[in-house]
Amino acid sequence: SMLYEARAYDVRVTCVFPSTVYTDMVVKAGIAPKNADAAIQPEDIAEAVLAALKMEGRAMTTSVEIWQTNPF
Repeated sequence: SMLYEARAYDVRVTCVFPSTVYTDMVVKAGIAPKNADAAIQPEDIAEAVLAALKMEGRAMTTSVEIWQTNPF
């Protein structure tokens, strides 16, 4: 609903849906992937958000799903 309310004011709304991101919280919870190098890093999420922000005003991304390519 925020998307539809904000469109009239040229405000773009994007929902970011990351899979499990390798953070200290995930490690402490015991759900971190075995291979940290293959896991999604916070930087990956930041890059996706930056890409959405850099889009020209004539286009928008309403959602971004970020999944780990090789979880095992």
